[in-house]
Amino acid sequence: MLQALPWASVPSAIGVLTCQVLAALAVIAFFRKHPMKVSRWRSLLAPVFSAAVLMFFLWQMITHVQLLSGLPAGPNYALAFSVLAAGLVAAVYALYLRFRSPQRFAQLSSLVRLQ
Repeated sequence: MLQALPWASVPSAIGVLTCQVLAALAVIAFFRKHPMKVSRWRSLLAPVFSAAVLMFFLWQMITHVQLLSGLPAGPNYALAFSVLAAGLVAAVYALYLRFRSPQRFAQLSSLVRLQ
């Protein structure tokens, strides 16, 4: 457990926090695209505040990642940035599909909406 846990805990903790940051940013984008009668606090201010605080925590987690796993700095940073790199690769692939294969992108979008 002492060998496997650090390799799993770092990417998962950073991945969860990254998803929370992206969710806060998605709330802002949603209300920009679909204006509704929702208070400014709920549609803009709270998500901006939340995203800023979560990004600060994410930065602190990445900066002090060796405290999370107990591994040396090199493998820790590789684990931390592997999560961000995987997300970037997925985002680039999604943009590629959106512009090069709109039908396939629409199929993926419909799968997400069904669940």
